[in-house]
Amino acid sequence: METVANLKRTHQKPYKVGKLYFGRSAPTRGAKWVVSSSADLSNPVAEFDIGKLARAYCEEARDAARASKASAEVNIPAGENLTDIMSDDTIEFEGEIEI
Repeated sequence: METVANLKRTHQKPYKVGKLYFGRSAPTRGAKWVVSSSADLSNPVAEFDIGKLARAYCEEARDAARASKASAEVNIPAGENLTDIMSDDTIEFEGEIEI
């Protein structure tokens, strides 16, 4: 039977969710979960005791990035120059139209 100091994490590489990575800070039992912007976990953004909280943090950041990207893509023009497609304005041409 292994001792507590020799326990290894089951997943050696950090998990990736969106643009963030999360993984164990050490291979021992009771090690903190670290959220980082780099794959080697060298730039920690947050630290958690429970892995589910670290994953939830990454998922919330990913969902917020998606929502801001989606809202930035919607471009509705505002102003007085909007045209009413149901109006009765017609455009008259003075010449012949060649097709």
